[in-house]
Amino acid sequence: MNIRVIDILEEHSIDGFKGNLKDEIQHEVYLWEPNSLEMTFKVERKVKEKLCQQGSLQITIIKMEVLLHLSSSNLQG
Repeated sequence: MNIRVIDILEEHSIDGFKGNLKDEIQHEVYLWEPNSLEMTFKVERKVKEKLCQQGSLQITIIKMEVLLHLSSSNLQG
């Protein structure tokens, strides 16, 4: 069942969106203090791009690949 909420204040939408971000992204988005939902989305995308360029997301991907490899090795042997 889907419930559609109308007439929600943009401020509450912004807070809800920021509150569901990963901690490392959430912190930086809060620092920018975006004043609209559209700006919040833009800042979130920029922060993700920055983190990706810095390699922090790559490290997570590599860790996941290692875990998957170890898991498949354990299943085979």
